[in-house]
Amino acid sequence: MMLSRSVRAWLLSLLLLPLAEAAQAQAIPFTIDVAHSRIGFRARHLAVTWVEGRFRSFTGTFAFDSVNVENITAEATIQVASVFTDNERRDNDLRSSNFFAADSFPEIRFVSRRVERGATPGTYRMTGELTIRGTTRPITLDVEVTGPRPITTRQGRQLLMGVTMTGRLNRHDYGLRWNNVIEGVQVVGDEIRLDIVVEARAALTS
Repeated sequence: MMLSRSVRAWLLSLLLLPLAEAAQAQAIPFTIDVAHSRIGFRARHLAVTWVEGRFRSFTGTFAFDSVNVENITAEATIQVASVFTDNERRDNDLRSSNFFAADSFPEIRFVSRRVERGATPGTYRMTGELTIRGTTRPITLDVEVTGPRPITTRQGRQLLMGVTMTGRLNRHDYGLRWNNVIEGVQVVGDEIRLDIVVEARAALTS
């Protein structure tokens, strides 16, 4: 059965519509809700257990596009002096020149450079540049996204998105070279594990 030219054109437009919508898709800007987010880390203590900490002061933004992964970006700035491990002596040591040298390098910064889809829906691999103590090195984070979904708050209609990120780094790569050994056992392990949980929000204009 021969289809008329107008019918063929209509069918072709239906086939091309998803591609056109994808091409027009734009990343949605999100801002981290610090009150409902956590930038945490942990390190081995005496090669036996983990000591956990977090940073209590930080800012960050995301640009999220579920269609075009190349549009996804992230940036964050962390105030080093806000480090907290629930031990004042240890926190002061982390702020000192033994580790972060907070007086000379008050901020830690992360800027994403590339994002790839993960093995399952809602997961990604984000590679970016992490700057600690004036040293910038590449790092790759495993990312899992929940949402976005619309909600109604006192501020109006918003999109809410949850982001979980994990990663690893070697502290020596960033000049965090303080080392102490007790009976042949390193007090602080070289590997630092990152555990980041973020709630981010975007305003809905319609």
